[in-house]
Amino acid sequence: KGYSPENCRWADASTQALNRRVPRSNTSGFVGIWQNSRTSSWVASITFKNNNTYLGTFSTIEEAVLARDQYIIKNKLPHKLSTQY
Repeated sequence: KGYSPENCRWADASTQALNRRVPRSNTSGFVGIWQNSRTSSWVASITFKNNNTYLGTFSTIEEAVLARDQYIIKNKLPHKLSTQY
């Protein structure tokens, strides 16, 4: 059918941003998680409505992912979770 009113929906900029894929340059495989090259620790952050929130530095990637997911749940954000509950 292509684009038609029956199979399209309006999405604001925040919703569109949340629906993007993880870029190839992302070495962690998780949105909002990256490795600090100087300390080899993992950093977690989250961006919502142009506000970037630093969630902390963690020794393992699992801890960083868990911290980010818990922040999403606690604050009832529309972001996708990285782990399954």
